[in-house]
Amino acid sequence: MRVALVRTYQPQPIDEIAHPLGIMALDAYLRERGLTDLHLHDMRLGKQRPDEAVRWLERLNPDVVGLSALTIEKNAVHALARLVRQRLPNATVVVGGPYATSSGPSLMRDEHIDFAVVGEGEVTFHALLEALRTGAAPADVAGLVLRRDGEVVETGARPAIADLDTLPLPSWDRIDMAAYDRVDSPERMTGKPWAAFYTSRGCPYRCTYCHDVFGKRFRARSPDEVVAELALLHDRYGVREFHCYDDIFNFDKARAMAICQRIVARGLKIHLQFPNGVRADRLDVELLRAMKAAGTYRVSYAIETASPRVQKSVKKHLQLPKVERLMAETDRVGILMHGFFMLGFPGETREEIERTIRFALDSPLHTASFFLVTPFEGSALADAYVEPSRELLGHDYNFYDNPHSLSEVSADELRRLQRWAYFRFYANPRRMMRLMRLMPRRRKVLDYARTWARILTGRLSVHGADEATFGGLAEGPSETSGRAA
Repeated sequence: MRVALVRTYQPQPIDEIAHPLGIMALDAYLRERGLTDLHLHDMRLGKQRPDEAVRWLERLNPDVVGLSALTIEKNAVHALARLVRQRLPNATVVVGGPYATSSGPSLMRDEHIDFAVVGEGEVTFHALLEALRTGAAPADVAGLVLRRDGEVVETGARPAIADLDTLPLPSWDRIDMAAYDRVDSPERMTGKPWAAFYTSRGCPYRCTYCHDVFGKRFRARSPDEVVAELALLHDRYGVREFHCYDDIFNFDKARAMAICQRIVARGLKIHLQFPNGVRADRLDVELLRAMKAAGTYRVSYAIETASPRVQKSVKKHLQLPKVERLMAETDRVGILMHGFFMLGFPGETREEIERTIRFALDSPLHTASFFLVTPFEGSALADAYVEPSRELLGHDYNFYDNPHSLSEVSADELRRLQRWAYFRFYANPRRMMRLMRLMPRRRKVLDYARTWARILTGRLSVHGADEATFGGLAEGPSETSGRAA
């Protein structure tokens, strides 16, 4: 059985292209179980259109095409699935990743897709391949969404993988590391060879705006396994900059401390950053200093709102006074800080939105993002606001240019407040001087300036770009039943 694993691409306002850890993890797991005819392809490296990617698939002629995608890449998924069905009619099309997990039943209305893998993919995808190989019933495989007798059905949740140390390392030997070094991502700040990595899965918090991809139980790799992977990448591949993509690296302080201490003990001279959001009110001075000693030069704090009422209503429950103290200490230690904020929560007043913006302006943060609240399918927020969420299924998912406002201000006014926040935040000479002092490469400050200028002038939106980018190929889920599984 020949299997193609494809990391999809759809242009975004800011393209963040990291190593395709999802398909790399699948590849490693399948190889460990004896599958050898496996092929990886990352559309993002060449910013490929679906009609370009399908040509690679035609040459390969796989039996199974696995598409890994974020929700914001959904149009690329449906466009590519349509082309695969046209040109490789005997291939089985499987979608995985966050999009499949959050939107499995709705994406399966697309007749060109045969299966959606929900949640962690390793065990489920392997079981599906075995069912296809042996002729067993895929409906007996837990963790899938499929069609049976023309109806979309779910086969039931699969238990989460309890011990992450039992999983093999992602297939670093199967990708072109140099190609990712050539990608000029906004978050790559040292210019040195780099790699993305995970140390844990799952987040026990229940923020209403979040997807639930890896479940609510925090599961973690051991410190020894994490540092062994970092050492492998450092010694064999020359990696010097590492980005940790955990949802909440510091949930278990003792484990986080142990990882930092082992990095120092191994003598790894690395640059480390946490771009995905560290839980600020679970971080203390001791751990912060340990992270700095291990090479941390940048952290991101997901603050979202400065309104205690909104913090409670969206179930973030961040302790804001503790966050303020922690940010001051981060500044003293000399670590770059990025802040994530969201504007336009349900029922949020103009005064509360302005309070959030003022919190950011008065903070020692070096950089910040001000996103518009978007009810992504699969989140509790979307369940509560069904109509805006349903309407978004026909649009680009773009939290820079959301056509809705769930707050007490209009959508147009919300976008004006967003632009005002960016202008006030970055038009601060003292903040820019502090940023330049800590930025490993000063030219990255110019990159930031260009990006924020695009936001301020309204030129960051890619809303409606699918027609131009995909040549009219992008189709959302249809209401047809497709092939039975």
